[in-house]
Amino acid sequence: MPDFYFEHQLEARGSRAPFVGRSPILIFIILNIIASLIASIPPAVYTVASSLGRYFDAIRTYGSDDIGLAGEIEAIFASIYTRDAYMIISLISQAALIAAAIFYCRVFEKRSLRSMGLVVRGAIPHYLLGFLIGGAMLAVSLAPAIIFGTVDYVGTGDFSVGIILLFLLGYIIQGAAEEIFVRGYFMVSYSASRSLHSSVLVSSILFTILHLGNSGSNVVSLVNTFLFGTFLAYYFIRTKSIFGACAIHTAWNFTQGHIFGLSVSGMPTYDSFFRFAPVGNLSVLNGGTYGIEGSIFTTVVLLALTLLFMLVPPKREYVEI
Repeated sequence: MPDFYFEHQLEARGSRAPFVGRSPILIFIILNIIASLIASIPPAVYTVASSLGRYFDAIRTYGSDDIGLAGEIEAIFASIYTRDAYMIISLISQAALIAAAIFYCRVFEKRSLRSMGLVVRGAIPHYLLGFLIGGAMLAVSLAPAIIFGTVDYVGTGDFSVGIILLFLLGYIIQGAAEEIFVRGYFMVSYSASRSLHSSVLVSSILFTILHLGNSGSNVVSLVNTFLFGTFLAYYFIRTKSIFGACAIHTAWNFTQGHIFGLSVSGMPTYDSFFRFAPVGNLSVLNGGTYGIEGSIFTTVVLLALTLLFMLVPPKREYVEI
């Protein structure tokens, strides 16, 4: 398979900024730590504000009973972490990743927003098409699990339209944050001194590593996360706009969690239009507590799409090397 440049890579290679191509993985790690710490502040503030009164009540109730107090505090935090408000705030706070990526690329690498795939022209059509593709991908991945009886339809979900719309906003920000940070920023920066295909590979590995700590993750879910990242990377390359990849990512998560009521990368959901549930101990087929993205049915869908986008001949605007 021939290697090729695309115009965002050419701009990165043409930059004379000292940070371009210098220790890109180390810079990525540092930038991710800083952005993640900033993103953790709003959820932490909400947690403290929501738990303070209950914490003092627990102290008065349990006194010197350290075991009872510890159990009550654990229960307090567990109840907060599953609240819609906490999860929505956590999703929206991922905007810190977008800000960090843009700030670094503009200030230190002297790259344009266009080089990150933030191309205004055609952004809305790219986003709408990507949203449809992302939703369809999730539905196609889920269908075999339902047909083979490894996922059951439980019924309509309990939901508030307002809460679901807030989750949609959260996933719009969260999906864009991961795409802009991992692919719009890092993948293009890494390609400034390396081949495009190796840049896709490394960015997908880092994307997978970022999901290692998710609840319920296993070998299949990690393979699928890698394939998902690889597919989105090639989708970005083919369209030259990050907006389509952002929309696919958003629609995938939102459809999984709030249309079908399944866990999203290990995060449980409570407000959804419909409610489906995995059956038995068949996580390799239904994803278990991780969500359908931990299923081998999803592996087949993602592998097919990734190979398709890898093998489609580049357009004439691309330059083979």
